[in-house]
Amino acid sequence: MSTLTDAAADNAGPSVLGGALPQAGSGGTGYFDQNRPDTLSLSERQTFAVLDSARDLPSVRSTLDWIDLFINGYKRVGDNSKIEVGPILNTFSFNNFEGGRLRLGFRTTPFFSRNWVLQPYVAYGTKDQRFKYGLRGIYIAERRHWTVFSGEYRHDIEQYALLDNDFLSDNNLFAAASRWGRFKEGLPIMRDLSLVSLQRDLFHGFTQTATIRYQNSVPQFRVQTEPRPGQPNPGEATPDRIRQTELVLESRYAPDENLVQAENRRRAIGLKRWPVFSFRYTFGTLDWFRGNNTYHKYNLLVTHSVSAGHLGRLNYRVEGSYIPSEVVYLILKTPLGNQTPFYNANSFNLLNYFEFVTDRSVSLRLDHHFEGVILNMIPGVRALNWRLVATGNLLYGGLTDGNQYSPIDGRGNQFLLPSLGKAPYIEAGYGIENIFKFIRVDFIHRVTYRNAPPTTRNGVAPPNFGIKVGAQFRL
Repeated sequence: MSTLTDAAADNAGPSVLGGALPQAGSGGTGYFDQNRPDTLSLSERQTFAVLDSARDLPSVRSTLDWIDLFINGYKRVGDNSKIEVGPILNTFSFNNFEGGRLRLGFRTTPFFSRNWVLQPYVAYGTKDQRFKYGLRGIYIAERRHWTVFSGEYRHDIEQYALLDNDFLSDNNLFAAASRWGRFKEGLPIMRDLSLVSLQRDLFHGFTQTATIRYQNSVPQFRVQTEPRPGQPNPGEATPDRIRQTELVLESRYAPDENLVQAENRRRAIGLKRWPVFSFRYTFGTLDWFRGNNTYHKYNLLVTHSVSAGHLGRLNYRVEGSYIPSEVVYLILKTPLGNQTPFYNANSFNLLNYFEFVTDRSVSLRLDHHFEGVILNMIPGVRALNWRLVATGNLLYGGLTDGNQYSPIDGRGNQFLLPSLGKAPYIEAGYGIENIFKFIRVDFIHRVTYRNAPPTTRNGVAPPNFGIKVGAQFRL
């Protein structure tokens, strides 16, 4: 769930400025002509006219359409179409649980409604022979403070290993790739999700979101159980279904973030001098056989991009997670691994799915862009305009004794959850970006927990080294 992101585009930047420009990009210029602090000179007006004309050229519009397709995943059908189909990358996938998965979906455009956005989809798997479907609706009630109501219902197969990543920015390439291949390693769950949400800018730079959601999760996997004291090992068992009702309160503070409204979206633009803070509190109730039916979860996220002068720019991301309650396995924090060939800045790229589970953790992610400082010194490379990048990820945390052994059903079956040891998990990497203007290749090394034993269901050990490919647009 991503309640603080752009209300209409899955991948748009967070919306947090009460004084965002009204209807930027909607086609009208009257607002800007009336509110511009100074008049434009003749040369400035001519420059804007040339830019507007260039934007309307077929070749330029085609390029912009492809960029929008890559970033947002949707393709508009015709210039004035009421729908755009997508996400295109999710149209087909093949994995060892669903077989061939065909997904068809679309979302409405401002030609359908300026205030309403609808996003339905339907999918079918040839191996599990089940239909999956979902519908998300968004209503923009007021634009000055970006008051947005949203609701969603989804009946679909998810991976337990990818569920609890609340601050995960949408990554179309990673999301599509995670549906391919060894899907069972992420522990598949049939999940019915229903939610309603309200988002509003309370004052400049501060956005509050309140969400009520209900989840009915039916595990589609079996686990090796741990014996109770004095009892023989019962072997494998299938966990019972889990029903959760949650109230989620999320606050986001970005004091100097600038946003522009375009059609029925808002996008963050420009660099920020100050970090962005996001705090989420979750209160949940559980329909479960355990006596303690309530739980609390706390998440804090800090992100920032800092100029390093001639050495480029450093992006950092610090996240803390704390679950003080004794809960079942599905509610605990699973650090996001990456078993796809694609780089994901929000994951631990050499971590297998379900390699670690925590109820308290702190993570640090570093992404340093050297721009042209180093590679421009190498003869022949300068003309390619390649850029050097360095990364580092650190995870420290663990499980309390009460959550180490997790019950899976009402018959007393339980299994031992994988936990971090005393040392933090660390991975470091280096790579080249701006290949053909948008491709990025990273070479990543696992620094700690090297030569780890197999954690996946097919006995594959986590890698000590990996090469990941990504795609990005950086100005």
